[in-house]
Amino acid sequence: MFQDNRVLVDKISYRLKEPKAGDVVVFDRVTMNSEEFQHDDLIKRIIGVPGDIVEIKDCVIVVNSVILAEEYLVGQGDALSPGDSCVLADMSAVFVSEDQFFVMGDNRAESFDSRAFGTVKRSDIRGRAFVLIWPLDMVRLL
Repeated sequence: MFQDNRVLVDKISYRLKEPKAGDVVVFDRVTMNSEEFQHDDLIKRIIGVPGDIVEIKDCVIVVNSVILAEEYLVGQGDALSPGDSCVLADMSAVFVSEDQFFVMGDNRAESFDSRAFGTVKRSDIRGRAFVLIWPLDMVRLL
């Protein structure tokens, strides 16, 4: 996803069910800017859910010892092979704790995600992004 994209967000369904791997979610990312807190909404894809073990081996994402099939990356302007979009060739195994989620951006080469800031708390997830509505030439379901 690029910074100027606009999406519709379902803020209700996660009151009835838990987020799952593959969902594209919007969440509140809290950072410290000098002496004050800053809140930013980020949009990323859930790669690991509570209880999962996520790692990267030779630019390939592995979840619970199984290579993650990522068909959603093909044809979205991202590299077609994992190595082409690889910034972090290897990442030690990360256990996803209860009420936490491991998230990654689809634009892997430039994404600020769980590889940098760790897992995301369930309570910080605002909703599930389900359709890209802008720019018009890229309208599609997520």
